[in-house]
Amino acid sequence: MTAWFPRIARRTDARVRLVCLGGAGTGSTEFATWHHGLPEWVEVWAAQLPGRERRIREAPAKTMAELADPLAEELQQDGPPVVLFGHSFGALIAYEVARRLEVAGLAVASTVVPHLQATRLPVTNDDDETLLAWARSANGTDPELLADERFARWLAEDLRVTLRIRRDYPAVLPERLRCPVLAIGGAGDPDATAVDLAEWRQYAAAGFDQVEIGSGHFFLRDERDSLLTALTGHLDRWILGSS
Repeated sequence: MTAWFPRIARRTDARVRLVCLGGAGTGSTEFATWHHGLPEWVEVWAAQLPGRERRIREAPAKTMAELADPLAEELQQDGPPVVLFGHSFGALIAYEVARRLEVAGLAVASTVVPHLQATRLPVTNDDDETLLAWARSANGTDPELLADERFARWLAEDLRVTLRIRRDYPAVLPERLRCPVLAIGGAGDPDATAVDLAEWRQYAAAGFDQVEIGSGHFFLRDERDSLLTALTGHLDRWILGSS
């Protein structure tokens, strides 16, 4: 285990490493129970970004390169194939890692395609009041935590850094990935509609699928089992070659 991957559910017969990246304001604990719902041949690697959870004392990354470069380097080691899963901002990071590293698949959830990131920000201002109001409306954070002044200040800063990275992201369509891509969303999510998710097809040179699970931006929490079932089906195809 490393600072970037403090939570790894080791499997002796692992056939794939499922590397998971959460959205703004979340950490590796977002995926703490995932290994219980996945087959024994799937080893879950939950990423921890600087400035969050166990790395709270570190300054958060200010650029995408500060996140994607060390993550790709951490994953360049002997072992089973890597599949990346990212939710929201974590999906953008996962995509950037996939550009730097040969992976067996990419699953993105609840986010628009990279070249639209800068034009699809959920808020126009990044002051604390605006950011915390956005966090409340998204229903992704416990209201009791938001009522804690110290936590609220930390969350606002994490959201602010995330938005700045998205705002600086280039609005050009890059080369497509050499791995298959799965785009997943919840019904009624205003930040990533079904039409938005379908645009990920432009990034997939080796196959594309799209599924809708549950509703809202944080369907991965309410519909964890359904999400893991869908992921398992795609891992079967990508890794084991099942039809």
